[in-house]
Amino acid sequence: DAALAVGGSARAVARIVGRTYGPDELERVVRIASAAGSAELAKEYGLEPGRARTLLAGALVLAELSRTLRSPLTVARGGLREGAVLSLAARRLAA
Repeated sequence: DAALAVGGSARAVARIVGRTYGPDELERVVRIASAAGSAELAKEYGLEPGRARTLLAGALVLAELSRTLRSPLTVARGGLREGAVLSLAARRLAA
């Protein structure tokens, strides 16, 4: 019922458009990231320079994911490692 986004790109996008976003908001991030240099993005939105350099690619991937799932994405606090651990724990409990 919910699509969660995790990781640095998801958090960077959230700094620009908020914690929940869909294709329209991600298109806005793509326009912003396409027009600005990474130093400007880092300064304007408080991003790490390395993350600012990959923001455009990350926003494009997240936009396609949101379109494919037909759902907005909500940034979650955890990450892939936490998800893997929870999945393993659920399997053990079910066994």
